[in-house]
Amino acid sequence: MSKKFTDAETEHYYNTVEIQYQIPWNPDGSKHWGYFDDLNVPDEEEALFRASNRWNEYMLSKSGINADSRVLDIGCGNGHTAVYLANQTQCEVVGIDISQIHVDNAQKQAEKFTQLKLSFVKASATSLPFSNGEFTHIWSQGTLLHIHERELVLEEAHRLLAPEGIFLFDDLVSLHDRPTEDTQNYVYNRLHVSRFISPESYADALRRAGFEVLDSLDLRQHMKKFYDIQSKRFQGDAERSLGYQKTSQAVVNGEIAWWFYLCKKL
Repeated sequence: MSKKFTDAETEHYYNTVEIQYQIPWNPDGSKHWGYFDDLNVPDEEEALFRASNRWNEYMLSKSGINADSRVLDIGCGNGHTAVYLANQTQCEVVGIDISQIHVDNAQKQAEKFTQLKLSFVKASATSLPFSNGEFTHIWSQGTLLHIHERELVLEEAHRLLAPEGIFLFDDLVSLHDRPTEDTQNYVYNRLHVSRFISPESYADALRRAGFEVLDSLDLRQHMKKFYDIQSKRFQGDAERSLGYQKTSQAVVNGEIAWWFYLCKKL
């Protein structure tokens, strides 16, 4: 059985792996997977960094965010995506994260961009300190997988969005519900993940929460490519490289997959 990780355990996880993440994911501090324009490009570091940046670009192109938007970034990490959104569109971005270290880092980022409308708050995504209908958009990348009560997050997103507001996010899903022991150890436990649900179950949960699913995208091949590159980048760190190899294999097995959803509040 998968362990149910608490908010405190998730915060501790991110606080303690912060330095490790900055190197294996992206030196600029970004912490999300990558969208490759060509899945056949060589497994090289620069291709991974370009793919990471391209994922921001893809999501922004789907979002409809503009200078009049007020965006909530759930799981803002070190604030780099919030800065990107505000800089590209001149929108206002409010970032929340369970990790105080992330929030502190994001606030330091914001101090470099005083012309942008940025703020960051430490909070749990299951109980957010904002009023109903405050935001035109809610954005999240690689965060909801850490939250056991995922349905509560969807309900909070619906509450906080204005009528016809846009909720766009990516998350990990599973194509079947019986992970191997390797996947339990190297994916669930390593990432502090309690459970995955199927893409169809996710779409159903979104509809129950009051959203219309406008678009979804199967990104599992991009995720596999990402971890294939990571495993080669860190061949000198046997434990980390093995973890990335096992994650890539879990994608091949259908035990995990990466999915994107674009939704509108009804």
